[in-house]
Amino acid sequence: MTVWWPRGYGGYYLPVGSHEVKPDGIDLLKQMGVLFKAASFKEIRVAGHADKASGKDHSDGYFEKLALSKARATQTVHVLQEKWSGFAELYH
Repeated sequence: MTVWWPRGYGGYYLPVGSHEVKPDGIDLLKQMGVLFKAASFKEIRVAGHADKASGKDHSDGYFEKLALSKARATQTVHVLQEKWSGFAELYH
């Protein structure tokens, strides 16, 4: 299973141009953890994405968006590890 943040929620779970997960996003990840625990997944993959207008200058720079995507995926993994003890067994 791949974890994706719902599209159309730009700025709701993750502020535009930021990798920090907002409290509502943390709550969503907690709910996902309960769902993952109940399901019989063999592995979980976490993928990040960038906003159309990422960064302070709203540039369309590829590497800036790539860095934001990686930071968001990493932050999501950290939140899942912190909030759901079974995550480490399934994350690769």
